[in-house]
Amino acid sequence: MVNPLFLDVISLLKESVQTPDENEQYDQLVRNVTYASERDTDWKFPEFLEVSLSYDRPANIRKPIQNLNVVCYVIELPSKTPKFDPKKAKSLGVTPGPLFGKLANGEEIQLSNGTTVKPEDCFESFTPIPGPILIVVECPSEEYLDALEVENKWSRYHKEKNLDCVIHLSPRNIVQHPRYANWITKFLPSTRHLILNSNTKPILLRSEALLDKLSWIDPEIFSRSPFVTEPTIESTLGAKINQANFLSIYQVLPVNRAGFHESNISYQKPSQDEILDLNGFKACISKYNKAKQDNPKIPSCLSNLKDDVSLTFFGTGAASPYHVRNTSGMLLDLGESGSILIDPGSGTYHQMCRKYGQKIKSIIVRIKAVWVSHKHLDHHNGVITILKKRQEFLDEIGEELPLVLIGPRLFEGCVREVSIIDPQAYRYTFFHSSLLRESTNHPLTEFFMKTFGLQVQTVPVEHCLDAYGLILTHSTGWKVVFSGDTRPCKRLVELGQNCTVLVHESSMLDKDIMLALKKGHSSTSEVLHVAYLMNAYRTILTHFSQRLYDYPVADFITSEEKLKFAKNNKHIAEPFPLDFLPKISDSLNLVHTGLSRRGLWDDQDQKVELDSVIVSFDLMTVKFKEIVYLPAMLEAVKLLYVEDHVKFSIEKD
Repeated sequence: MVNPLFLDVISLLKESVQTPDENEQYDQLVRNVTYASERDTDWKFPEFLEVSLSYDRPANIRKPIQNLNVVCYVIELPSKTPKFDPKKAKSLGVTPGPLFGKLANGEEIQLSNGTTVKPEDCFESFTPIPGPILIVVECPSEEYLDALEVENKWSRYHKEKNLDCVIHLSPRNIVQHPRYANWITKFLPSTRHLILNSNTKPILLRSEALLDKLSWIDPEIFSRSPFVTEPTIESTLGAKINQANFLSIYQVLPVNRAGFHESNISYQKPSQDEILDLNGFKACISKYNKAKQDNPKIPSCLSNLKDDVSLTFFGTGAASPYHVRNTSGMLLDLGESGSILIDPGSGTYHQMCRKYGQKIKSIIVRIKAVWVSHKHLDHHNGVITILKKRQEFLDEIGEELPLVLIGPRLFEGCVREVSIIDPQAYRYTFFHSSLLRESTNHPLTEFFMKTFGLQVQTVPVEHCLDAYGLILTHSTGWKVVFSGDTRPCKRLVELGQNCTVLVHESSMLDKDIMLALKKGHSSTSEVLHVAYLMNAYRTILTHFSQRLYDYPVADFITSEEKLKFAKNNKHIAEPFPLDFLPKISDSLNLVHTGLSRRGLWDDQDQKVELDSVIVSFDLMTVKFKEIVYLPAMLEAVKLLYVEDHVKFSIEKD
């Protein structure tokens, strides 16, 4: 199968061919390279072709087919079969038994006294009762109101008594539009209406529980705002209108219980006693607070740092959302200079709403650049919503601020496909990541320096084709490295030397090193060793696999710590298995062997201390001025997770 990366650019490459030798290389490229494995990261484009991947949205790329159709659905449930009434049959002299069966099947019977009994005499209602009808409507914008109003097929349902509910997927501004409201009033007053759109408030029980626990360690770092929703719209329309919420239920059958039911599930915030009673937790918090108050020595790279430079995580999981971790998403906030959104996966906008609440609009419009490390959806599936919301908020204040998108070719194709529908809602300028592989005078390099005071460089990493890491160096001296998804990468180590912050994926536990090798990811020990070789001042672990384990700090919890915890908390585990996690010595040998082959390990026993490691969590904000003492938080985090580890392992056994 042809690698889709080349489908749009192969014609552009042909234009670079100038000599017979280059033409032969091009033919070889078409025959072999387009079918090459994505794992073959050592392969490179011929030099004369590399420049063709550096472009600003080429004009001769084919345009997608434009399809502006919107589909609405009418769901008609089956009619209710008439119900046989034994009491009526007995009153007519019918003896229970085979005669009941014949009547129930609609057959006419004759009694011994010559009386004829008809089936309709023995049913509650012999005529089938029509089933309820549901309608699902979406009207994305005002441009569709004309089609909605003139469609003749709706007239059949305006006076339909069996129309139980109309489900509106239309956005709030359309539902409140006078023409749409007038269309709603054409239905009978008995018809219910259910609004299901972006105004729906989420209920994330396990995520909230974890964040509440973490906030006892540091309430500022794990702060979040109330999720903002618009007021109810019942009074505006004057019909039977309900705004749906997460976990709420609309019941269709049976008819006597039909209607909208709010969920009775509620979240109870853990009490202070419930958290602090955990053996040793108070001591860990005291140790962490002492580290904050001791005014530790600030390295020279942070001496000129402004207080408002921070990194916020909206997702720290891999592949797909899970109970407590969303997919990738980070925001590097540089204060007055604006911000850079990094690898925004699915649900990033929703997570931003949880984090910032009423401030969401000002946060979104300050985003001036979006960087996507590679083509996998969990690293860019949230871009579309961010682009649309940003333009929507800018239109409200009457401003126009440029937005730069940087990423792989296939990612730009995805965004372009969507932007065809409404070009005004998705305004951006795209640049391929390869433009920043070396320091050049390209306008994009100048943009980063002028806007953020940043020197920017991308590094090809070892995950899939067209995957890059990102290195940002500020004019005041601090340096941050984002690995993206990758195996331990020598190029990244060399170019990221002496960085202030290394944000590195840590998808696998050490015991899952073979899977890390197969999937192109890194294990815990590998990341820590990369940090050692890079001489990173602080290392933030993120992108934890959610299919394999819930607890990213597992490799930091020793058998002694688990045993101590179990002895001090006998109500959780008794008797306690001394060694319930697989031994990882063999796995570590594989880690060392793999690093050696990549030139990232020598014969010395190189030990990485944990006093520079920070474990990331969703909605966590790391201010760069605070990274000096943040590793002291790990002890308290481990204690929270070791409890879950004990419970999880005992249940597993």
